[in-house]
Amino acid sequence: MHRPIGIFDSGVGGLLVLETLINHLPNYNYIYFADTANLPYGEKSKAELDACAHQILSWFNTQHGVQQVVAACNTISATSGDVFKQSKVPVLGTISPVVKALSSVDNLNRVGILATDTSVKSKAIERACFKAGLTGTPRLIPCSEFVPFIEAGQLDSPALHAVVKQKLHPFMEGELDVLVFGCTHFPLLKPLFQSFLSHDMTYLDPAEWIAKDLSQRLSPPTPHHNHPVSSITFYCSGKPEAFKNKITSLTSLTANNVLLW
Repeated sequence: MHRPIGIFDSGVGGLLVLETLINHLPNYNYIYFADTANLPYGEKSKAELDACAHQILSWFNTQHGVQQVVAACNTISATSGDVFKQSKVPVLGTISPVVKALSSVDNLNRVGILATDTSVKSKAIERACFKAGLTGTPRLIPCSEFVPFIEAGQLDSPALHAVVKQKLHPFMEGELDVLVFGCTHFPLLKPLFQSFLSHDMTYLDPAEWIAKDLSQRLSPPTPHHNHPVSSITFYCSGKPEAFKNKITSLTSLTANNVLLW
């Protein structure tokens, strides 16, 4: 039996990455950790995020012996790459998949990026745009305000609609080719974004590229002759019952139990 794959985020955003991984990489076992006690990551300092990353990576290694960790959070990927490099278990963040996703786009001139405040300040995604060959200047919009609504499952909230409209205003004139989800929570808001923006917009979700990148890093899975569906174990750092409810209400995943780490 191959060792499991660890995935973590501050909350539900990484669950969307997990869904994508399961679709692309079945027959692997997954351990998902939501650092709900430290939610939201998008408002924390680099020192705080580094401490979270170090503790979580050590836990995955010593307690679960995972073969690979996916940091399914743009914020901590943007700030804590040095911690990832020091980890005893390989870590795949979201920044390199963003580069590959952008590199796949033919018209890479006018790019907008929605990300948390901390991600925007780090300039990691901005550097990824230039590495991918962006010829113009990316427009980065800090949108940490979206996260509490998503975590609360309030996707139809008039207050959320108002703040989304405000944040997207610079993009509403149609002078944009690509919109990058610079936070793994934000794909849940794609239908709302589409109601305000041009139908010709290309939306880039790094999750697909995380799956492609990860597939090249993993050892082949042991076939599950009787259980072709991936096994998932859920952990969180606070309020497990509340997080279990989020899993079932916001995703297609099934969680019979959520454990405290």
